[in-house]
Amino acid sequence: MPTQIRRAADLVTQASLGDAVAIDELLVRNLPRLRAYVKFRCRRPVRESHSDLVQSVCREVLEGMENFEYRGEAAFRHWLITNAVNKIRDRHDFHNARKRDVRREQELPVEDGEAVELAPFDWITASQVAMGREDVARFERAYFELDESDQEIIALKRIIGLTHSEIAEALGITAGAARMKLSRALNGLAIKMARTG
Repeated sequence: MPTQIRRAADLVTQASLGDAVAIDELLVRNLPRLRAYVKFRCRRPVRESHSDLVQSVCREVLEGMENFEYRGEAAFRHWLITNAVNKIRDRHDFHNARKRDVRREQELPVEDGEAVELAPFDWITASQVAMGREDVARFERAYFELDESDQEIIALKRIIGLTHSEIAEALGITAGAARMKLSRALNGLAIKMARTG
């Protein structure tokens, strides 16, 4: 087993036993992907700042993983992100249940340097990100013009890093169907980006 994979498995084991250092390291390793996922999948307004919300939720999930069974780094990221997003939605529902008018609040703010966290999208290189926020904004506009299912499969592949088989399992479809669906979603994204210049 490669050292990096073994180390990730060791960290998860230690974190599940309550090791604060392991939890902190997993938090640092996974925050960029989680922030990117939240940015691209959770557009609903919340009452906490974007960074504070993501970090606190991620820590909360990592501190409550006593019964988690490690099955590889991508599966772990999927578990972590799924649980974090569910907690974020719970907070949103809580605010609505308390009759707080969250609709008057603005969308999660894009904070300084946040565009760099698009790096988990492996078709966007560091030099492309460095070209400026205009390119990132063009990507975002095209991405959010896609339907929800296309956004989701792109996020599962490019942010979380799932394989076609893992995507198929997550979506309840075959690996072949996952490949075709991802290909169509990426083609649709490319067409929309081309239309915006």
